[in-house]
Formats: sequence, C-alpha cells, structure tokens
Amino acid sequence: MSHSHIPIRHLLKRIETDSPNRRKRDMRPPWLVRFIEDAAQLFEPFHGVGRVGFDCSLLDDEWVVGIYLGGTEIVGGPLDGKTVFANFCFDLAELIRRFDEVHALRWTALPEPIDLDQPGDEPDGPARERSYVTVSGQVGGHSVRLSIFSIPPDMVQPALRRWPDGTYEPA
Repeated sequence: MSHSHIPIRHLLKRIETDSPNRRKRDMRPPWLVRFIEDAAQLFEPFHGVGRVGFDCSLLDDEWVVGIYLGGTEIVGGPLDGKTVFANFCFDLAELIRRFDEVHALRWTALPEPIDLDQPGDEPDGPARERSYVTVSGQVGGHSVRLSIFSIPPDMVQPALRRWPDGTYEPA
C-alpha cells in the first residue's frame, strides 16, 4: 500500500497552519470579516437552503464587497446538470443599521445585458439578467461599499448540489 498521500497531507496541513501564508491568502481585517458574516445572515431564501458567496477587495481606501446566494446544481432527473438560483428576501433595513453612516443607497436593475447594441439582441457569451442593491458608508471608521447581488457572477460555480431525494450538499 502506497503512502504517497502522507507527505501531501503534511504539506497541505503545513500550508494551512503556516501563519505568514495564511495572512497572504486572506488580508481582510477581522472587523470586515464580522461585517460580511453579519450581512450574510440577512439573506432569507424563500425555499430550500442557500449558501452565501462573496467577493472582497480594497480599492483605493474603500472596501468593496459583493455578496450573493450561490447557485444550486440539480443532480438527476430531467433537469440534471442545470444550475438554478434561489429566490430570496434580504433585510435592507437591518443592513443599514449595521453601518455607522450611510452615504448612498442604490438599486441597479439590468434586465438586458448592457453590452448589446439593441435591446433584445442575443449576447455573445454568458450573460444573465441581474439586479443589485449597493450601500456605501462607514463601518468602524472605514469606507465600505457593499453590493447584494440577485445572482452570482457568471464565473462562479454552483455552491450546492440538490439530489433527487431533496437533500443538499456543498458542491
């Protein structure tokens, strides 16, 4: 029996526990991690379950955060392999309370892909209708722009798999 997996496991464990490497992977300050986790709790899927995804970057002196419910891949049946998206509600009033100051609140709706010459044209690549709400303001003395997206970005893989018996598992 080969034990070649042991050095790989050891290496993976070392990478996970090595403090300098961990800091390189996640540069988000603890206050921002808590803020994102708190915001993620405000999603209320209408049915089933949802798994929140996010993207985060520091742009100039502002933290730009996007959150969304990940898609669910259907496994088995006539829709096998199809990715579906959760209908949900999001408590904007509670989100606004989590900001120290709110400078802007904006809803953007894109029922047509914005890169088409004429409404109704077919997109060249993957493009899905989406809308999002953006709140900009101050959190703990830091500038934050948080967007809540109706669906995940095109390049994001499904977050969950739904089996024919109705159970879910992380994808």
